Amino acid sequence: TRGTTRVDDAVIGAVRGGNRILVLARSDVPRSNIGKYSLVVRGFTAGGKPDVSFAGGKGAEVYAGDMVGGPAPRGEIMVPRPDGGVLVAVGMGDIYSSVKTTAFTAVGAVDAQFGKAGSTEWDGDTFDGGYSPRGGTLTAAGRLRVLIDRSAGSIPGSDYVPGAGVLGFTANGALDSSVGPEGRAVLSGVQDPTGLGADANDRLYVVGTPSTGPAPGANRQVVLARTDANGRLDTSYGQDGYATLTAPSGSSYVAMGGVVQTTRAGSTYIGMARLTPGRPATALLARVTPSGNLDPSFGTGGILALAPGSSSVDSIDFAPGGRLLIGLTTVTATSRRHLLTRLDGATGTPDPSFGTRGRMTTALLSEAVMSIGNRIVQAGNTARWTTHRNVWSGGRVTYSSYWANTGGYLQARHA
Repeated sequence: TRGTTRVDDAVIGAVRGGNRILVLARSDVPRSNIGKYSLVVRGFTAGGKPDVSFAGGKGAEVYAGDMVGGPAPRGEIMVPRPDGGVLVAVGMGDIYSSVKTTAFTAVGAVDAQFGKAGSTEWDGDTFDGGYSPRGGTLTAAGRLRVLIDRSAGSIPGSDYVPGAGVLGFTANGALDSSVGPEGRAVLSGVQDPTGLGADANDRLYVVGTPSTGPAPGANRQVVLARTDANGRLDTSYGQDGYATLTAPSGSSYVAMGGVVQTTRAGSTYIGMARLTPGRPATALLARVTPSGNLDPSFGTGGILALAPGSSSVDSIDFAPGGRLLIGLTTVTATSRRHLLTRLDGATGTPDPSFGTRGRMTTALLSEAVMSIGNRIVQAGNTARWTTHRNVWSGGRVTYSSYWANTGGYLQARHA
């Protein structure tokens, strides 16, 4: 059985905030020729009801402004706080790029003790492209670490250097100088970062594409780098700090955005897709050991092909009993099918007690999936294939077809 709750606007992500579910939702409201963009954190009880103890059940506003002519957000991540509050980091601006982090208390109020009146804005380099948050975590001491992608929205012809960076904030929201100048450490060996994990020792695990090696599309690789809590590369991990996953000849590996989880001991799961010219994409899950090697006891040589026909990995979370919950999607030209699967975390074997042979069909594209009490909660969106009529100057008419978001939802099932 399942229950469904409508979430106002589109779901970007969701996290556990104590015994509640915190959802980051986005609203795009047209206004003449300028779109108004709004980001709100909404609280829900474990039973799927609006949580009136968080911002009165109406949601805490992160950002509201114009998408054109203003510093529109680019990339957003949420990190839960131990007290039930949440931190939200948003990439802002265009040429003069920055990352703004806002703190909310357990009741959904802006935390005035964090940064300057509840937020801290880190300014990027001038004219070097945009910065987009790709992941975040809190250290044991309550210090925030945010993974940023320097190449997001970069300007052609500029002198920017694509790559991953780690921003550090102290517990009170100041830029953390122990991470580096202006609170930033740069990982020169990783570009196009997609996700961040952390273990019990506050070591960080950064997923992306190697900054050197095969060109994109030609045996494209996925790389996993490990650093200490301050973003300094741990050269004892893998090969000089990096574990590199190389696709078979004629194929490419691409890491899925935000689909990474690290155990307390340091084993890391990475959601990927294998791309082969002329063939459908294949959804994969890799497991890398705490020493930086593919785990031979998981799948085939450390890489598991997920549910037959699945083409992308949308979400991943740990479940009780050492299991994994994973959201998957299969896409064709005019159809899209979404799945949930539950696996044994050690071997990758489907859990026969879950759905049919360890998987079930769902109506939602999964932005997040989590276990809360005796429930499995999925946060995501529905979509439909639609055609939009565009009229250009001079009377030229074109048609564009795409998957249009038709609503955000929470959906719960018995575990």
